[in-house]
Amino acid sequence: MKINLSKRIAMFVAALIIFVSLILGITAVKFSSDVIVETAEDAMLEYAIEGANEMKALIDIRLGILNEVASRERTRTMIWETQMVSLSQDVERLGYLDMAVVLPNGTATYVISGETAQLGDRAYIKKALQGEANISDVIVSKVTGTTVLIDAAPIMVNGKVVGV
Repeated sequence: MKINLSKRIAMFVAALIIFVSLILGITAVKFSSDVIVETAEDAMLEYAIEGANEMKALIDIRLGILNEVASRERTRTMIWETQMVSLSQDVERLGYLDMAVVLPNGTATYVISGETAQLGDRAYIKKALQGEANISDVIVSKVTGTTVLIDAAPIMVNGKVVGV
């Protein structure tokens, strides 16, 4: 079957239009997908930064409060009975499971449970003994065996760390 020239031209133009339409459609889908992905990534980054800033603010508040507790005269005495009475009131009020006083040798005595533990090998204790308040990574408690975050603040007397 012979197709005359006008029909050939019409079929060629139709095929060309379909081909160009497909290319334009694929390009538009690819471009819009890339824009959507980029926008979503930017939004996730902004949310992550915002969340990190909120966490930093909460950590700063917690450490600020703990520094206040460590700065009290009753805490700075390093007399266990005085510290225990003072700190036992703070445990529940501040939302802690327990509090401990750690001596420079790393021995921790807990206020509520009365237990002792050797924590001198813990990074957060080492940092606090160097004068820097900090929060631990998620760790397994040597006393309870549960996963916890520990806040640590140095107890300073005359510019010298006497405990945590």
